[in-house]
Amino acid sequence: MKTKLFATLTATLAATLIGCTPTIDAPNNEDVPTWEPIPVVGVVLVPVSTILSVGKTLQLKCTIVPAMATNQAVTWKSDNTFVATVDNNGLVTASGFGTATIEVTTDDGNKKATCVVSTFLGDALADGDWYAYQTHSTGPGIDLVFMGDGYIAIDIESGKYERDMHTAIEGFFGLEPYKSYRNYFNAYIVMAESVVRGVGTNGTANNTKFGVFHGSGTQMTMGSYTPCFTYTQKAPISNLENTLTVLVAHSTKWGGTCHWWSSGRAIAIQPSDYGAPLVLQHLVQHEAGGHGFAKLADEYIDLVAAAGRNRSDIPEKHKDGWYTNVDITNDKAKVIWKDFIGHPKYPMVGTYQGGYYFMTGVWRPENSSAMGNTSSTITRPYNAPSRAAIVKRIKQLADEVFVLEEFINNDAIVSPVETKAFDVDSVLPPLSPPICVVD
Repeated sequence: MKTKLFATLTATLAATLIGCTPTIDAPNNEDVPTWEPIPVVGVVLVPVSTILSVGKTLQLKCTIVPAMATNQAVTWKSDNTFVATVDNNGLVTASGFGTATIEVTTDDGNKKATCVVSTFLGDALADGDWYAYQTHSTGPGIDLVFMGDGYIAIDIESGKYERDMHTAIEGFFGLEPYKSYRNYFNAYIVMAESVVRGVGTNGTANNTKFGVFHGSGTQMTMGSYTPCFTYTQKAPISNLENTLTVLVAHSTKWGGTCHWWSSGRAIAIQPSDYGAPLVLQHLVQHEAGGHGFAKLADEYIDLVAAAGRNRSDIPEKHKDGWYTNVDITNDKAKVIWKDFIGHPKYPMVGTYQGGYYFMTGVWRPENSSAMGNTSSTITRPYNAPSRAAIVKRIKQLADEVFVLEEFINNDAIVSPVETKAFDVDSVLPPLSPPICVVD
């Protein structure tokens, strides 16, 4: 009996380690346990299109779906090796002028994904050029446009501009639920060349493409939104009012601000080089993913910002589906996220005092989240009501119905993760409140 129990436990443990599901025979059957492999159901390749100068390389990122599929083997090929070649690890080299399609195929299930590579003989992409980093495979497509300000020609030629945009895009999709709903989105990169490197400071703009500058405190803004929206529309977006523009400002100074309109469009600004690339990703998750797309409120305490706010703003914003991660009541039967309280999947959800810059009189659903204080050493997920707000807006823009029970069943809960972004104090100064622009 002990021998059979040990064999059963060993088989189950082995299955957990290698990602297979064990099938243990009935007690009277002495056969060795059999294994059911987890099949591949799809493959995702990013970017789905790119532009490379001849001689340059690009590492494609291939993700097997599901991640625990037993057979992770893939095969790479190019349909035009004169234009672009690809090695066994997905590294593309632009070898000649023209267009080539790079295809990856899974050994299990013969699932395919492609990236279209266009090459050119010049030294850099031109100002105003755009390409799709990824395109949607579900729904009509939700548009994100990533651009930079304060990048001069050498920044584009050296690849820094694109590296920073790629970092920002991967940061946006780095947290749930964006990670699971990534296939709903288009992500475009628009090239923007400035005359002067670096955005302005101390309230004064430099001669950059969009005139971004650091204002008071951690605020980042610009003199006119028109040039930014003009360049946003160089990408093939379907509707500016439903588009989020993520603007990476060439800067080493801490800050970040989202500018949003009641119609839904938004511009999220964050610096490129305050510490390691992971910091840019943290800022994109807060400013773009939290404020810009999901219309979430800040959850931290900032008495200076609170002095210019009213708690009564919160229930008013609730009417439009905004600020659903804060409330002015701690009554668990009335708070806006009451459906999560007491649910066995969400023991961490309750009412924690402090949020929307106020120390008292405002409550948030979890102790910490991506909309709280920005940390240099912790990657914090969005809290459960915030994840629901994100999925609800994704469904809205995709013309799908949001069902809370369906969300809860599919919701991926992730714990905070320690990171080593850079060597400074773990909690940084509060980011500037979003700027609501009157149309």
